[in-house]
Amino acid sequence: MDLAYETQGRWLGPMPPEDFLSEFLPLPKGDKAKKEICFKDVAAAANEAALADEFLQTRQTFQG
Repeated sequence: MDLAYETQGRWLGPMPPEDFLSEFLPLPKGDKAKKEICFKDVAAAANEAALADEFLQTRQTFQG
């Protein structure tokens, strides 16, 4: 309970996620937002090693 008293009045919220992202993590000028990443192959991986490989491939696709 000490933390609650010590931080009283020092935070804002709740804040919609879209507002938070645009305020504190804006996209660099000229970059277009990527709307969707498909993780279906990652979720279907047979084991942890395959999951890691699929994740890295998906990440690479997203980064372009």
